[in-house]
Amino acid sequence: MSTQLDILTQINLDDLVASFGWQDMPLLAALVRRAFVSPARKFARQMVDFDNLIGQTSSLFDVLAFIAMIVASLGVVNTMTMNVLERTRELGMLRSLGMTRWQVTKMILAEALLIGVIGGGLGLLFGLFQSRVVISTVNSTAGYDLTYILPTQGIIVSLVIALFVSQLAAILPAARAARLRIIEAIQFE
Repeated sequence: MSTQLDILTQINLDDLVASFGWQDMPLLAALVRRAFVSPARKFARQMVDFDNLIGQTSSLFDVLAFIAMIVASLGVVNTMTMNVLERTRELGMLRSLGMTRWQVTKMILAEALLIGVIGGGLGLLFGLFQSRVVISTVNSTAGYDLTYILPTQGIIVSLVIALFVSQLAAILPAARAARLRIIEAIQFE
């Protein structure tokens, strides 16, 4: 954007005035300066302001996405913790039948991975649908001709983040499940 600003604000008006032979007419030269430089600078400033607005809007959406990720991770922690509490007897039985602590941890992490896949997939489908709706609404109401571009890199990144967050959120419940003592777990009600 700075190159556009430079181009619009560095118009050599002395050359323009000289090319028409108006250097002896200061009033006409001043009118030319006012007619060309002022709108060009105003337009350039508006473009810079618009770029700043777009940058701030993107930052706002990044913060909202971060908050949504925190809420989703707390949901996974809550779900997995309740899962471990409700299945304490079952986990104790599995451990008494020979399941190791590492196998219990892998089982809880696998369940969290499934939650991450389902949640990430549904969130992705809803997000893609919403973006299509927003683009078509803007096109019909504001008269723009925006085209929808499927963000493949964004899709991959969002799925990886969903899987990573689900695994990260399940570490504490999985560790708690692995630490259960067999006898106490079987007697748990």
